[in-house]
Amino acid sequence: MLKTVQASRASLMVQQLQMATVGNNVANVNTAGYKADKPQTDFTDAVRQAMSANGTTVQSETDIVPTVGTGMRVIMQNKKDFSQGHIKETGRELDVAIDGRGFFEVTDGENTRYTRSGVFKLSSEGDLVTPAGYQLKGVKIPSETKEIIIEKDGSVTAVSYEEEKENAGNITLQYFENPSNLKPVGKNMFSAGIEMEKTENIPEEDKGVLLQSHLEMSNVDLTDEFARMIVSQKSHSFQSKAITTADEMWGIANQLRR
Repeated sequence: MLKTVQASRASLMVQQLQMATVGNNVANVNTAGYKADKPQTDFTDAVRQAMSANGTTVQSETDIVPTVGTGMRVIMQNKKDFSQGHIKETGRELDVAIDGRGFFEVTDGENTRYTRSGVFKLSSEGDLVTPAGYQLKGVKIPSETKEIIIEKDGSVTAVSYEEEKENAGNITLQYFENPSNLKPVGKNMFSAGIEMEKTENIPEEDKGVLLQSHLEMSNVDLTDEFARMIVSQKSHSFQSKAITTADEMWGIANQLRR
């Protein structure tokens, strides 16, 4: 019975991870640029243990010793799904969506981060910054600017109150061949490890184009999340029942008298 409890406990921990992932995805369904976590649904057996032969008929060396599993384990951790999210028009000039595979490169002065969220605001120094205060590289808006124009290729133009146009920089998208290796660091941003380099000499059409006054919304599929939630809930219920049943059987065995 102890092995039953151990196996069910391992399964409950897996389902707990599934439910936590589903909950986080659903909570961010309206977060601009959010990429859904996709837990690995292919599970494998944990280490199998040989059953003790104590109290049984003596076996020959050629007999196979029966084994029993000890539950399951997750093969891999959660991976981000970097598929394109729905692009929504907002009408706000500092909302910028990426239609493609590129990333915005932002910095806080010390650390460089990458994000798909194009929600920016204008700082008092003329920088475009994220809600967390990270500065978008390559852009400087002059004072007395009435309008900001962001072209599809990333070029930024500032229009003054006198209708004069001035180049305000360029938004350069960064491209990673395997973005799933980016590390989520919170605030809808990612960091690239030392071993992970940006892919150079990539055609601009592969990086994507920028759409001003638009936002890329979350790519969370609610139908998929709720289906996964139901499966995890049912599995959790069955494993809890297995532990309860094993406990009852244990109690019966402890009450046996000769």
